[in-house]
Amino acid sequence: MADKRGGTAVEPEAVGPEAEEPEAAEATPGAVEEAGPGEPAGAGESREPGADAPAAAARRRTLPRAAFALLVAAVLAFAGFAATTYADAAGDDDLAFARDRDRVLAAGREHIARVNSIDAKNADAGFAGWLDATTGPLHDDLKRQRDTGAAALKRSGKVARATVTEAAVIDLDTRAGTAKVIASVRIELSGGTDAPATDRKRFEAALEDTGDGWKLRSLTAITVEEAS
Repeated sequence: MADKRGGTAVEPEAVGPEAEEPEAAEATPGAVEEAGPGEPAGAGESREPGADAPAAAARRRTLPRAAFALLVAAVLAFAGFAATTYADAAGDDDLAFARDRDRVLAAGREHIARVNSIDAKNADAGFAGWLDATTGPLHDDLKRQRDTGAAALKRSGKVARATVTEAAVIDLDTRAGTAKVIASVRIELSGGTDAPATDRKRFEAALEDTGDGWKLRSLTAITVEEAS
């Protein structure tokens, strides 16, 4: 029988004329001595040279297959571990991003409502709240207008209370620390010489992660057509 290794068939060489098999001797009582204490059964039997060769060859052929099977099992186990680790990492990243988005949305809603609310009786505190909710160019503009704006509000006697009715994060870059939020706002106006009224507006806000939380960098009123 051909033994294939490395893809090449190797035929065993002929070993000359086959030797005639000796006639089997009749088994007689006592021909096979019982094994003594500590000796394996059949220790007294005589064996022809090379009788174990086929079994040894079978073991030699079996070992590489077993090793290959173990290698495949190890590779599959590692692949499964790597896939699970990657899935866990991806899941962790998604979870972290979702948390950042929720923080941005909460900050956007709070700050947009704040900078659209004011009470003439507490104009100074109102401007302080606006400054605390903003950063960058918007913060600088409000800071420049603080004194004159607060004085004008006190004279007007007006009150504005804003409520964010809807909001969504439309852009978020956690590495750059920037985000955009759109919001629908209902503003209830009262006080002064005008009759109470309700105004509805939509805004697009740019936010920045300042290290002290997300704050408004800009706030732009938009029309429904621009928002869609």
